[in-house]
Order: sequence, then structure tokens, then C-alpha cells
Amino acid sequence: MVVQNQILTGAITLLAISSGCQTQPEILLGDFRGGSVTPYVPKIDFTLIDQNNRQFNFREETDGYGTLLFFGYTYCPDICPIHMAQIASALTEIDAEVVDRLKVIFVSVDPERDTPERLTEWLGAFHPSFIGLSGPKEDVDAIQLQMRFQPGVIEQTDTGDYGVSHASAVIGFTSDDLGRFLYFAGTKREDYVNDIPLLVRYKGTE
Repeated sequence: MVVQNQILTGAITLLAISSGCQTQPEILLGDFRGGSVTPYVPKIDFTLIDQNNRQFNFREETDGYGTLLFFGYTYCPDICPIHMAQIASALTEIDAEVVDRLKVIFVSVDPERDTPERLTEWLGAFHPSFIGLSGPKEDVDAIQLQMRFQPGVIEQTDTGDYGVSHASAVIGFTSDDLGRFLYFAGTKREDYVNDIPLLVRYKGTE
């Protein structure tokens, strides 16, 4: 009987190895490089228009996905294109199945100029998966306040044009739909390479 049990145990062990049954290493919040959000921000329910002129419900469309959400505008001279470029570059170094479980959402704070066509052209230059949203400024302002960001403020320039001040951080949601991390201006590609797979895989305990 002992011999039979030993044989059976060995067979189960071999089956587990041959099936690729390996325990995934536990993901700890300390493994992330983004700045911690305290308390966490839950995904909120809002609907805006995407770059394909379709209604996009943020809560429904990103449910269960790792998500990066950023409020900016396409005519931004510095912070916005740098964030988008760093994220896009990071995605080239991450496994495709992880990228498929990530949503990158860019919400315009400049709806007058950021038309769906403009968003399509600008975001498409970075990565085809990026999603651009726009809507009435009062709606976007209200969304930002719910996310604990200050709404964008229009600032006139000497050339007669204008810029829009806005929050400089990308907020990262883990797959349990909680905004847990902020990625500020200066976040490097390798930081996103480290954190994006964790955002996708972390399920949380709360």
C-alpha cells in the first residue's frame, strides 16, 4: 500500500509539472513604482464620446482591466505627449496578452479643439489601442473632481492662442477596479514596464 501511494504521489507530481501548473508569485503593493493613492479611488460611472464618435462608458468598458487614465489635451506642449510616448514605448516591451488586458484612456480637457478626428490622429501616432474621450467641459470638470483632480483652467498666451493647465499625473487602476497609483511627470518607460503587468494581474484583497 505504501509503494502504491508513493507511485500515485509521483504521478500527480509529474502531471502537475507537465501541465505547467506553477503557483503565480504573489504581487505586493510594494512591487509597484507608482505613487500610492490613499484612500483608493474606485472607478466611477461616466459616459463620454470616443474618437470614433461612439458613446463610451468608462466603468463598463474598463471593468476588470488594468487601466491608465489621464486628463490632458492634444495641443499640450510637454507633459501629455511625454506620458503617452512613455506608455506606448513600454507596451512594446510587454507581452501581448498583458497589453490586451490594459486600457489606456485619455480624456480631453480641451473639447473645443480636441475633436474626435484630432484625437484619432494624435493618439494613433502613439499607439493604436489608446482611447480618446471628449465631452462638454462641465462634464469633464465634474469627472475630474470625482477623481480628486483639479479641473483644467484655460490660460491665454501672448500669441493669442491658449493652453490648459491640468493634473500632471496618470492614475493607474488595478484589475479590481481601484485607482491605487499615480504616475507623475517624469515617470520613466521602465517604471511603466514594471507596473503595467502588475496592474493587469493584481486582484487586491479589499
